[in-house]
Amino acid sequence: MKILSLTELNQEQYLAAQALEIKCKADDGLMGHIHWDKSMNYFQSMCHWFLLYKNDVLIGLLSAFAPSTSVVEFCGYTLPKARRKGCFSTLLEVAAEAARNYGYEHMLLITERASESGQAFVSQLG
Repeated sequence: MKILSLTELNQEQYLAAQALEIKCKADDGLMGHIHWDKSMNYFQSMCHWFLLYKNDVLIGLLSAFAPSTSVVEFCGYTLPKARRKGCFSTLLEVAAEAARNYGYEHMLLITERASESGQAFVSQLG
C-alpha cells in the first residue's frame, strides 16, 4: 500500500477521489461530502489530502479542514471492500501527524450518523 500526503490533487487524483466518494456515498446511503476546498485552511502549506492506494487503485482518502490554528477536522472514505483492514486508521495516523507538525492538538473526526462503518470506527477510538 502507498499513501500520498498532498496539498493539491492533480486531475487523475481528483477524478479518482470523486469516484471513491460517489461509490461510498451510494453504497452507504450517505448525503455528506468531504472537504474539497482547502482555501479556508489556515495553513495553506499543510497537506489537505491523504490518499491510500493498493495496486495503484485509490481505496481510501481523507481530507483535512483547518480554518483556525486550534482545531482540524478530518473526514474521508474507504472503499467498502477495503474496510476493517486498518486502511482508515493508517490514513488517520498520517494525517494526525501532519496536523501535529503544524501545532494542532485538537482533532475532530467527522462522520455521518447514517454511516454504520464510520460510527463503528469512531466508537472503537473511544
